[in-house]
Amino acid sequence: KREAVQAIAFSPDGRRVAYQQNNYQLGKAVTSEVRVTTLDGRSNMVYRIDFYGGVQPVGLTPDGATLIAVVGRPDKTWTVGALPAKGGEFTPLRSFGWAYDSRAGSPRVSPDGRFVAYLEGETGLRDVHVVSCDGRQAFRITTDPADDFAPIWSPDSRHLAFKSNRLGSVSLWTVEVKDGQPARQPVKLKDGMQSAQLIDWT
Repeated sequence: KREAVQAIAFSPDGRRVAYQQNNYQLGKAVTSEVRVTTLDGRSNMVYRIDFYGGVQPVGLTPDGATLIAVVGRPDKTWTVGALPAKGGEFTPLRSFGWAYDSRAGSPRVSPDGRFVAYLEGETGLRDVHVVSCDGRQAFRITTDPADDFAPIWSPDSRHLAFKSNRLGSVSLWTVEVKDGQPARQPVKLKDGMQSAQLIDWT
Protein backbone atom coordinates (compact mmCIF):
# COMPACT_ATOMS: atom_id res chain seq x y z
CA LYS A 1 0.00 0.00 0.00
CA ARG A 2 1.25 3.50 -0.80
CA GLU A 3 -0.04 7.07 -1.02
CA ALA A 4 0.46 9.89 -3.52
CA VAL A 5 -0.37 13.57 -2.97
CA GLN A 6 -1.42 16.05 -5.66
CA ALA A 7 -3.87 18.92 -6.44
CA ILE A 8 -3.22 21.30 -3.53
CA ALA A 9 -5.23 24.43 -2.62
CA PHE A 10 -4.40 27.00 0.06
CA SER A 11 -6.99 28.68 2.26
CA PRO A 12 -7.24 32.47 1.66
CA ASP A 13 -5.51 33.19 4.99
CA GLY A 14 -2.64 30.87 4.07
CA ARG A 15 -2.99 28.83 7.27
CA ARG A 16 -4.40 25.62 5.82
CA VAL A 17 -3.81 23.48 2.77
CA ALA A 18 -6.32 21.14 1.15
CA TYR A 19 -4.86 18.36 -0.96
CA GLN A 20 -5.77 15.23 -2.87
CA GLN A 21 -4.33 11.97 -1.58
CA ASN A 22 -4.65 8.88 -3.74
CA ASN A 23 -4.24 5.52 -2.03
CA TYR A 24 -2.76 2.61 -3.98
CA GLN A 25 -2.78 -1.14 -3.49
CA LEU A 26 -0.82 -3.48 -5.72
CA GLY A 27 0.03 -0.53 -7.96
CA LYS A 28 -3.60 0.48 -8.56
CA ALA A 29 -5.37 3.55 -7.13
CA VAL A 30 -8.30 2.35 -5.03
CA THR A 31 -9.45 5.46 -3.13
CA SER A 32 -9.02 9.22 -3.44
CA GLU A 33 -9.29 11.55 -0.45
CA VAL A 34 -9.37 15.26 0.24
CA ARG A 35 -7.45 16.12 3.36
CA VAL A 36 -6.96 19.49 5.06
CA THR A 37 -3.78 20.14 7.01
CA THR A 38 -2.67 23.08 9.15
CA LEU A 39 0.84 24.52 8.98
CA ASP A 40 1.76 22.70 12.20
CA GLY A 41 1.10 19.37 10.48
CA ARG A 42 -2.34 18.40 11.80
CA SER A 43 -4.28 16.68 9.01
CA ASN A 44 -7.93 15.63 8.71
CA MET A 45 -9.63 13.61 6.00
CA VAL A 46 -12.79 15.47 4.90
CA TYR A 47 -13.97 13.39 1.91
CA ARG A 48 -13.20 10.01 0.33
CA ILE A 49 -14.41 8.24 -2.80
CA ASP A 50 -13.55 5.05 -4.63
CA PHE A 51 -11.04 6.02 -7.28
CA TYR A 52 -12.55 6.77 -10.67
CA GLY A 53 -10.94 10.06 -11.58
CA GLY A 54 -10.23 11.13 -8.04
CA VAL A 55 -11.33 14.15 -6.02
CA GLN A 56 -9.36 17.35 -6.60
CA PRO A 57 -9.58 20.36 -4.25
CA VAL A 58 -9.47 23.67 -6.16
CA GLY A 59 -10.11 26.29 -3.46
CA LEU A 60 -11.51 27.30 -0.08
CA THR A 61 -13.94 30.12 0.63
CA PRO A 62 -12.61 33.11 2.67
CA ASP A 63 -14.38 31.96 5.83
CA GLY A 64 -12.70 28.57 5.52
CA ALA A 65 -16.04 26.78 5.84
CA THR A 66 -16.45 25.49 2.29
CA LEU A 67 -14.09 23.58 0.05
CA ILE A 68 -14.65 23.58 -3.71
CA ALA A 69 -13.54 20.36 -5.42
CA VAL A 70 -13.78 18.47 -8.71
CA VAL A 71 -14.92 14.84 -8.51
CA GLY A 72 -14.55 12.12 -11.13
CA ARG A 73 -17.70 10.00 -11.45
CA PRO A 74 -17.98 6.24 -12.21
CA ASP A 75 -19.28 7.08 -15.73
CA LYS A 76 -16.03 9.03 -16.38
CA THR A 77 -17.76 12.42 -16.17
CA TRP A 78 -16.52 15.22 -13.90
CA THR A 79 -18.42 17.49 -11.52
CA VAL A 80 -17.43 20.60 -9.59
CA GLY A 81 -19.09 20.99 -6.21
CA ALA A 82 -18.86 22.10 -2.60
CA LEU A 83 -17.80 20.26 0.56
CA PRO A 84 -17.89 21.33 4.20
CA ALA A 85 -14.23 21.93 5.04
CA LYS A 86 -14.66 19.93 8.26
CA GLY A 87 -16.13 16.98 6.38
CA GLY A 88 -19.56 16.09 5.02
CA GLU A 89 -21.54 15.54 1.86
CA PHE A 90 -20.44 16.67 -1.59
CA THR A 91 -22.94 19.09 -3.18
CA PRO A 92 -22.67 19.16 -7.01
CA LEU A 93 -22.71 22.60 -8.64
CA ARG A 94 -22.06 21.87 -12.33
CA SER A 95 -21.19 18.80 -14.41
CA PHE A 96 -18.47 19.04 -17.06
CA GLY A 97 -19.51 15.81 -18.76
CA TRP A 98 -16.49 14.15 -20.32
CA ALA A 99 -14.80 17.41 -21.39
CA TYR A 100 -12.85 18.25 -18.19
CA ASP A 101 -9.10 18.72 -18.63
CA SER A 102 -7.26 20.21 -15.65
CA ARG A 103 -4.31 21.08 -17.91
CA ALA A 104 -6.51 23.76 -19.52
CA GLY A 105 -7.23 25.29 -16.12
CA SER A 106 -8.94 23.97 -13.01
CA PRO A 107 -11.98 25.79 -11.58
CA ARG A 108 -11.08 28.87 -9.51
CA VAL A 109 -12.89 30.24 -6.47
CA SER A 110 -13.27 34.03 -6.49
CA PRO A 111 -11.40 35.75 -3.62
CA ASP A 112 -14.71 37.07 -2.23
CA GLY A 113 -15.98 33.47 -2.05
CA ARG A 114 -19.10 34.10 -4.15
CA PHE A 115 -18.34 32.37 -7.46
CA VAL A 116 -16.38 29.59 -9.11
CA ALA A 117 -14.92 30.18 -12.59
CA TYR A 118 -14.71 27.11 -14.82
CA LEU A 119 -14.61 25.99 -18.47
CA GLU A 120 -17.36 24.49 -20.60
CA GLY A 121 -17.09 23.05 -24.09
CA GLU A 122 -14.85 20.73 -26.05
CA THR A 123 -11.19 21.52 -26.62
CA GLY A 124 -10.96 24.27 -29.22
CA LEU A 125 -14.40 25.65 -28.36
CA ARG A 126 -14.15 26.25 -24.63
CA ASP A 127 -15.70 29.27 -22.90
CA VAL A 128 -15.31 30.69 -19.40
CA HIS A 129 -18.36 30.33 -17.13
CA VAL A 130 -19.06 31.07 -13.48
CA VAL A 131 -21.41 29.46 -10.98
CA SER A 132 -22.24 30.77 -7.52
CA CYS A 133 -20.88 28.73 -4.63
CA ASP A 134 -24.43 27.83 -3.63
CA GLY A 135 -25.26 26.70 -7.18
CA ARG A 136 -28.19 29.11 -7.57
CA GLN A 137 -26.69 31.35 -10.27
CA ALA A 138 -24.68 30.51 -13.36
CA PHE A 139 -23.42 32.80 -16.11
CA ARG A 140 -21.44 32.53 -19.33
CA ILE A 141 -18.51 34.96 -19.34
CA THR A 142 -17.04 34.49 -22.83
CA THR A 143 -18.92 33.71 -26.06
CA ASP A 144 -16.28 33.89 -28.79
CA PRO A 145 -16.14 30.88 -31.20
CA ALA A 146 -12.55 30.18 -30.14
CA ASP A 147 -10.73 28.46 -27.29
CA ASP A 148 -10.87 30.46 -24.03
CA PHE A 149 -9.18 28.74 -21.09
CA ALA A 150 -7.06 29.02 -17.91
CA PRO A 151 -9.23 31.56 -16.02
CA ILE A 152 -7.90 33.30 -12.89
CA TRP A 153 -9.54 35.94 -10.68
CA SER A 154 -8.20 39.35 -9.77
CA PRO A 155 -7.72 39.84 -5.99
CA ASP A 156 -10.83 42.06 -5.79
CA SER A 157 -12.98 39.51 -7.73
CA ARG A 158 -13.85 42.22 -10.29
CA HIS A 159 -11.97 40.76 -13.25
CA LEU A 160 -11.19 37.40 -14.80
CA ALA A 161 -8.04 36.89 -16.84
CA PHE A 162 -7.86 34.03 -19.32
CA LYS A 163 -5.92 32.76 -22.32
CA SER A 164 -7.53 32.68 -25.76
CA ASN A 165 -6.66 31.94 -29.37
CA ARG A 166 -9.51 34.13 -30.69
CA LEU A 167 -7.08 36.19 -32.82
CA GLY A 168 -5.23 33.17 -34.17
CA SER A 169 -2.43 32.88 -31.62
CA VAL A 170 -2.71 32.51 -27.85
CA SER A 171 -2.96 35.83 -25.99
CA LEU A 172 -3.80 36.95 -22.46
CA TRP A 173 -7.19 38.62 -22.04
CA THR A 174 -9.15 40.11 -19.16
CA VAL A 175 -12.85 40.82 -18.68
CA GLU A 176 -14.61 42.88 -16.02
CA VAL A 177 -17.13 40.89 -13.98
CA LYS A 178 -19.96 42.24 -11.84
CA ASP A 179 -22.17 39.94 -9.74
CA GLY A 180 -20.98 36.98 -11.77
CA GLN A 181 -21.76 38.50 -15.18
CA PRO A 182 -19.49 40.15 -17.77
CA ALA A 183 -19.73 43.95 -17.38
CA ARG A 184 -17.73 44.83 -20.53
CA GLN A 185 -16.20 43.19 -23.58
CA PRO A 186 -12.90 41.32 -23.00
CA VAL A 187 -9.67 43.30 -23.51
CA LYS A 188 -6.42 41.82 -24.83
CA LEU A 189 -3.45 42.35 -22.51
CA LYS A 190 -0.53 40.49 -24.07
CA ASP A 191 0.37 38.40 -27.12
CA GLY A 192 2.71 35.42 -27.21
CA MET A 193 1.20 33.47 -24.31
CA GLN A 194 1.20 30.02 -25.93
CA SER A 195 3.70 28.50 -23.49
CA ALA A 196 2.79 30.66 -20.47
CA GLN A 197 1.14 29.14 -17.41
CA LEU A 198 -1.20 31.40 -15.46
CA ILE A 199 -0.56 30.70 -11.77
CA ASP A 200 -2.20 33.52 -9.83
CA TRP A 201 -2.94 37.25 -9.74
CA THR A 202 -1.33 39.33 -6.97
